[in-house]
Amino acid sequence: MTSPADYTVNGTFAIRAGNASVAFRVKDSADFLMWQFRGGGVNTLVTHRTVRGRFTVLKTLRLPVRLVTGTSYRFSIVTTGSAIKTYLNGRLVDRSTDATFTAGGIGFRTGRTESAWFDDVTVLDPAGTTVFSNTFDTASMDFPCGQITGGRLLIGPGRTCARPFPYPVTWAFLRGQLAVAAKQVSWAHLYATGSSPSRPGSSCTDCRSTAASSVSARHSPSGPRPDTTASTSPD
Repeated sequence: MTSPADYTVNGTFAIRAGNASVAFRVKDSADFLMWQFRGGGVNTLVTHRTVRGRFTVLKTLRLPVRLVTGTSYRFSIVTTGSAIKTYLNGRLVDRSTDATFTAGGIGFRTGRTESAWFDDVTVLDPAGTTVFSNTFDTASMDFPCGQITGGRLLIGPGRTCARPFPYPVTWAFLRGQLAVAAKQVSWAHLYATGSSPSRPGSSCTDCRSTAASSVSARHSPSGPRPDTTASTSPD
């Protein structure tokens, strides 16, 4: 999908340790905005701008909600031009302005001592159309540095899962082993096919893909048999 310039990202987070951070308007893994919800009795929202991997704190404000470890909270971040509004459990908690990035993907980040769960993540364009959605009920490669467990996405310590759009909508990973006859092999051909199911919220109508490979190798009786197995960041 192509990232809309303006969008609303919704979801839930639950702090496992330390803080929970949401990245948006992601240009790449080193350039994005990041809103950090700090738990552990701190109960603040700290907004950051990240440029070339260097984090700059924009604002620190106290939240009207106590962030309890393990408790889920609903968040919404609404971008309209340079204006950014943040909601927590349906309540407006911040208005900010930043024009560094005008579009980009979404993601999550944790410091060395942080981890958090995320769930029911959606991105809506200004017309209210869902352009991305993941409930993490099934395996997904949308945020590969995280782990899907118990129907939620767990981001462990020291991870940056901030990715620009578009996310890949198809993928196939093929691996296997085979035994060949104990005799000279002059040529070998291996064909394999695979498919990935459609991803919720993807813009394609048929996300099934097929991969086929052909491996050819010469083998000498006296030679080896060819192998056929295919800045300072905030904590």
